Amino acid sequence: MLYRRGVEGIGDYLSDREVQRLYEDAGERRLRAFFKNKILFHQHFARTGLRQARLLGYSLGTLFFGETDAQVVDSERQLAALVRALIERSATASVFIKPATGAKGAECARLDAPPTGERLATLYRRLQAGSFVFEETIRQHPRLAALCADSVNTTRIITYLDEANLPHFLSAFLRVGVGGSVVDNASAGGLFVAVDLASGRLAPRAYRHLAAGGATYTHHPTTGVVFADFVLPAFDAARHLVQQAAQWLPYPLVGWDVAFAEDGPLLVEGNHETGFSAAEISNGGSLRDPRFRAVFARLLAGRRG
Repeated sequence: MLYRRGVEGIGDYLSDREVQRLYEDAGERRLRAFFKNKILFHQHFARTGLRQARLLGYSLGTLFFGETDAQVVDSERQLAALVRALIERSATASVFIKPATGAKGAECARLDAPPTGERLATLYRRLQAGSFVFEETIRQHPRLAALCADSVNTTRIITYLDEANLPHFLSAFLRVGVGGSVVDNASAGGLFVAVDLASGRLAPRAYRHLAAGGATYTHHPTTGVVFADFVLPAFDAARHLVQQAAQWLPYPLVGWDVAFAEDGPLLVEGNHETGFSAAEISNGGSLRDPRFRAVFARLLAGRRG
């Protein structure tokens, strides 16, 4: 998509090889566990006081660990009963389940009622085979719900650290669900659109990855909301939240996912594989930022490839 009509400054874009080297070589490997495991990530930031989605519990196979107790879930019937109890406990009367170590929106589910039938059977098979996080479903800000109500539409804000380990913003983009999907991930067919870091205003054009057709949009294909007219709510608070997160988990490059709830932004997750593809398609080449260019040269010893 870098070679579509109108693209300028090709030399400012990172090559696939450079991106992969950044993911593999930048930062201490021991810190990557905080990004790869959503249980560890949540527990780490729970001690900082930063706002997150409420963690109702997590599972390790058929072992479930709630906020105050633990239990064995060894049948579909027990799983349905557990989900019913969590929904009753949730302030939004809904539970969002996602793999503890998953990515790209795979195997996520929003449950507004206890599952039944084949959905229950599938969920139980997944539970037996893996580890999952059970969160209170976020009730997003009405402005984001008007854009797309089916998914919680999160903003990826990318930060990097300078030589003094001070965090700086590189770029941001909003991910938006389409077609009734409960996830907003671009890799799952969603849209992504650049966010102005100063104002929180969306760019005029949103994109889909080539694997999902590579189309571009000036308005949401379902709701008709015009992207250029849309401004994210409480974006200054979101920036502040991310800046604090980057200080509490100092890693050279992080893509922080932020949701905009009714009462303000929430930290959803962090990603050491930051999503440069969507960031650069929507925002332009990362090396336009002279400070990041210097950081990039330092991280990769000045080699381009």
